[in-house]
Amino acid sequence: ASTAPSTTAPPGTAPPNTVPPTTAPATTSPPTTVAPPPDVDLTQFCFDSEQVYVATGVIDELTEPTPAQAEAALQFLVFAAESSVGSAPDGFGDEPARFLEVASELDAVFAGSDYDITAMSEDDAPDGFVALVDEYDAIRFDQLAPFLDDQCATPLDLLDVQVVKLAPVVDSLALSDLVAITNQVGDIRLLVPADWSDLIGSTESGEVTLLQAAPDIESFDVSWEAAGVLAIAYYIEAGVAEPSLRIAGTQVDDSCTPVASEPYDDGFYTGALATYGDCGGVGTDAVVVAVANADGSVEATLEFQFPDGLDRELLDEMLIGFAVGA
Repeated sequence: ASTAPSTTAPPGTAPPNTVPPTTAPATTSPPTTVAPPPDVDLTQFCFDSEQVYVATGVIDELTEPTPAQAEAALQFLVFAAESSVGSAPDGFGDEPARFLEVASELDAVFAGSDYDITAMSEDDAPDGFVALVDEYDAIRFDQLAPFLDDQCATPLDLLDVQVVKLAPVVDSLALSDLVAITNQVGDIRLLVPADWSDLIGSTESGEVTLLQAAPDIESFDVSWEAAGVLAIAYYIEAGVAEPSLRIAGTQVDDSCTPVASEPYDDGFYTGALATYGDCGGVGTDAVVVAVANADGSVEATLEFQFPDGLDRELLDEMLIGFAVGA
């Protein structure tokens, strides 16, 4: 049972952005940096393209990938590219379609070596491989990154945070049934179970923004017997963050029995993680994570409900995909 802050406006009719499971990638490079006509909605295309950016970054981050990591990362890229092709508005599809072709061909090349990256060298590579890599880089750096920078909401630095967190575990996440979500503002990003598909997110930037996901948000809002998450970002004066104080203001802290508290530090955000039991007297477990970014200019709380008992593995996987900031 969660309560969104009154200072946050409800979202518009457009739902938060979602992409398919992280078993594969999430998007491909957009066309150009030319501004689209004002009546073209780029929301989903931007999100999918951002996921392509994340997928390419994961590949870069894995300097010595295992075959399982390499396979997962390349398939994540292909899947992301497919998503961006599907969401490209009229006039924006040529570059994503070509990037999908390039990504698929690269995946096929590495599949031929059972994704043993160390076994691949320029001397052993098939004809056209170097040209394929060059085209991949050209689309990525000359088209995708500038497009995201000019036309989409999420700062590239925030996407880079996701890259570093996802890269080491891309192979295990590839086996999970999680999807990437963000609010329309693009300042809160999470991985959640695929059936948490009822979404609400802030559509405008402000001092407070949110992202909510559940199988049924109405039930999540009024009942302790529903799974889901409420993530809230607070933009404050740099250096004054005290994220653990946010825990006391949550519905979880008011309505559940404290079980344990531990420090939280994922390399990007620090704070506290508190676990609870018997929420609302119905036996539901809950978790509140309260964190701040490095310079203390952003605090965030994440309230998770687990009606069937705390699933720590699922919680940790969801937190791997967490990133917040403007």
